[in-house]
Amino acid sequence: MQAERQRRDKLNRRFCDPRAVVPNVSRMDKASLLADAATYIAELRSRVASLEEETNKALEESPTAASRGGPASKFLQVDETVEVRMMGRDAAAVMTTAASHAPARLMGALQSLDLQVQHGCLSRVQGVTMQDVLVDVPASVEDADGIRSALLQALQDS
Repeated sequence: MQAERQRRDKLNRRFCDPRAVVPNVSRMDKASLLADAATYIAELRSRVASLEEETNKALEESPTAASRGGPASKFLQVDETVEVRMMGRDAAAVMTTAASHAPARLMGALQSLDLQVQHGCLSRVQGVTMQDVLVDVPASVEDADGIRSALLQALQDS
């Protein structure tokens, strides 16, 4: 009986985490919370897919890709680029590079700036690493250029 009570308490405590991060919880019962969490995850996946699509389009239209005569996924080298876009109180940062240890460098730079990562995605094709992250933006930061400048400086220092 005690073990069952502990199991239920543990299960109830675990429901606090999704309840805290899912923005639109329709009702407080567990079934509604799970349904709302599934809907929110689907929305996030859709946002990630659209950001990746935008990034791929930007890479295909970039002068580097055009000068090599094809889409960005077909070339072997790329200069290091960092793009930052504001999305409400969040920022999406996309880094494309052929440098080694790029994911560790970007995560170190984000950590040094105390930017909390909400989501990250990493792709590596033919020696080119593309990493996009969604971070919480501190209230003191107003624009994407400020984040990009600080991120580039932190990447240089690493």
